[in-house]
Amino acid sequence: MQLLALVFQAIFALVPLATGVSDGLLLEREADYPRINSHRKDVHPQAAFRGTARFSSVLATAARKGERQPTTIRLKNIKDLQYHGEITIGGQSLLAVYDTGSFDVVTLSTMCATCQSGATLYDSRKSSSFISGGGGRVTQNFGSGSLRAQQDKDSLSIGGPKTALQVNDMAFWQVVEHNMPFWHSEEGGQFSVIAGLCHTQYLPAEFDVGPYRDTLPGRLQIDRFAFCFEDTPGAPGWLTIGVPQSMVTSLSSAVVPMVGGQYWLAKLADASLGDGPQPRFKKSYGAMVDSASSFILVPGEVMIALKKVLREIDHDCQTLERLPDLVFHLGGTRFALPATAYMVEETSFGAFVECRPLVKAVERPSFLGPVWSLGLPFLRHYFTIFDRTGPRPSLHISVADGTCASQASMAKLGLNGDFQTAQMFAHRGTSDVRTKRVARRMDLRYARLPVWASANGTQASFVK
Repeated sequence: MQLLALVFQAIFALVPLATGVSDGLLLEREADYPRINSHRKDVHPQAAFRGTARFSSVLATAARKGERQPTTIRLKNIKDLQYHGEITIGGQSLLAVYDTGSFDVVTLSTMCATCQSGATLYDSRKSSSFISGGGGRVTQNFGSGSLRAQQDKDSLSIGGPKTALQVNDMAFWQVVEHNMPFWHSEEGGQFSVIAGLCHTQYLPAEFDVGPYRDTLPGRLQIDRFAFCFEDTPGAPGWLTIGVPQSMVTSLSSAVVPMVGGQYWLAKLADASLGDGPQPRFKKSYGAMVDSASSFILVPGEVMIALKKVLREIDHDCQTLERLPDLVFHLGGTRFALPATAYMVEETSFGAFVECRPLVKAVERPSFLGPVWSLGLPFLRHYFTIFDRTGPRPSLHISVADGTCASQASMAKLGLNGDFQTAQMFAHRGTSDVRTKRVARRMDLRYARLPVWASANGTQASFVK
């Protein structure tokens, strides 16, 4: 039961969870990792990247140095609020949400009589490599519906069937029955697979109720992967698997160590709205970096303070310069999200509705303090490499320039500064969103929250 609650944290709920459903969901404890110094020069170089202007060229350059050839997948942009990439299971091309907040691979199946999704469904009858897991099924109930799934095995490729990232007998869950409303809607029914990109080699034992414990990064021996989302509204994102070490060491990046033994979870502290007299929050927090969330999720006290500040701007988002940056420290490094990263012009069927934050309140405790979730607004502003190597998992975070070249723009400006210097030039991008300080226009019907964040009235811990 708990496994599917964990797996489907990225299957986004449209109505709140029923009280008690998420009890025991996403249990976590502090991992006993060796301490690392995030400012060591060998892991935190001070030289800005000096590669070519396009992200793909950067990777090709690394490949020419004899490093393992990385695989880059184009992510289809859905209203700037979801990104879907190709995945191949049993020789069948499907669309997936690549989710750093999940462990497993989950797919809608033709065995499911209620799966009326607009996306292509997995069909085990079309696969010559399908291996049955015995047919045992597990039911999970959510406030927005319920589903049943069974765990089997099949060949899997990240991207198309001819990529180098292939495994012959990957464990995955087939959804055989559900009544989840979002998978019947235009807004939510455009993907059929959730592919978990955790940092663990195997499923945590407490969530192991199926016959297999495989994780996708573990089976494919993925050492590093990175998300990059182009700045121009409607432009694609990119997922790169097997980021070469030469790229890591050439970036002016901040190294943020993970503290959770299961999730991409970091310590967040010294949060504030700007650097002046605006509200400051002295608490320690836990922050999960979640590639499947459309929002920045913050504790209620932060949301209350932000709402007070929002009274300073016009309803049409024409005075964003009045708003402070959302500032916080991850692993001891200062980050600052400008208003253009967290404010949007909400639309409905093309018509303007209001200026509003892409920030929502959530109340979940952790061993580090209340939980934040850093979703797409953070990942769009910061090019992030997820690193499973070394003494502990870590994130290498650098300022994106809007074209998925990461620090290339810094090199063009002749800068050799460190990460904090690069942040001073964070607004020098190629799109109007950065250069003119205008808000994105978004239809929030397409926005998605993880299930754990939409629970209502529960006292469940996100991490423990």
